[in-house]
Amino acid sequence: MSPPLARDPAFLARLRHGSNWYVLSRAACAYLNDAAPALPDAARFRRTVHADEDMVQTLLAQAGGRAGTVADRETTFVAWPHIIGDDSMIFREADFFAARDAGWLFIRKRPTVLTERVAATLEASAGMTEAELTAAAGACPETVPALPDPDGIALARRVARAVVRRGRRVRADLPNLRRGRRDPLFSLTFQTDRIPDDVEVRVISHNLMDFRVLLLSMAPPAIDFATRHIHGRLAPLLRIRCDDFYCRREILVPEDPAHGFWTRPSDGSVSGLVRRIELHLAAAETLGRRSEPLVQPRPLAVAAREAAARWRSAHWMLRRLLRRRPAA
Repeated sequence: MSPPLARDPAFLARLRHGSNWYVLSRAACAYLNDAAPALPDAARFRRTVHADEDMVQTLLAQAGGRAGTVADRETTFVAWPHIIGDDSMIFREADFFAARDAGWLFIRKRPTVLTERVAATLEASAGMTEAELTAAAGACPETVPALPDPDGIALARRVARAVVRRGRRVRADLPNLRRGRRDPLFSLTFQTDRIPDDVEVRVISHNLMDFRVLLLSMAPPAIDFATRHIHGRLAPLLRIRCDDFYCRREILVPEDPAHGFWTRPSDGSVSGLVRRIELHLAAAETLGRRSEPLVQPRPLAVAAREAAARWRSAHWMLRRLLRRRPAA
């Protein structure tokens, strides 16, 4: 496994931290849209998983006044136990209006069902039309689309070509190429004819070194933290801040003791990642066993590729298990 990257003292000295609840002025939005993307620190944050409490604060601190005045104050009213009298941390109706009258901009945590007064107040605040919002705040600055990352695209294509699964069609999705996204830098989606329609195997990486292979349920997301059974397997809520992932269910693959995590070795080989993808695809194909066999012509070349893929996956897993065995 590659050693972790050394910390950059200069970057740590510039790093700022704060709440992820904030209000941005028009000057701050214009600065973040036009000037901040060119800063070296913006590239650092672009490749991180959780930057929501550091990125905006750090970039605004480097604005030199171009983003307006930065007011460093707490903006969120939290229903702490000593305030509401119990440890639920759920605000009451009286807390909502008291916080509003005191000038708090946000309040947490909300009850499951809002009272009529609170709901009516929020509806009135959120009822502005687009024209009314534009008249009050002005037109938004034009966004500049991010360029696709060539290294991520090249690596994704390389991995996609190497994956062989039962000689059947494999769909490799490249969001960073198809949609011009940079987050994550690397993203592949695999489905085969034997995988249920509501399941897919996804591979992501934010730094092209550390990867995660996931077996995902693509059912409509719901914020329910209780672990469910999907196709007979445990599927906890996947809490990862990544586009299209929020509140998805991860179907656990106990056959993979590394839980889908893989780090690229120093020689740049992706064979271990390919084996892990094939392992998750094999697990996915067991979820929706069809009662009738698929009847498809299988040329000799396809059968040979299938046999080679099976052998590589078994050989790779055997080597990993032997490495894990303690010495006698």
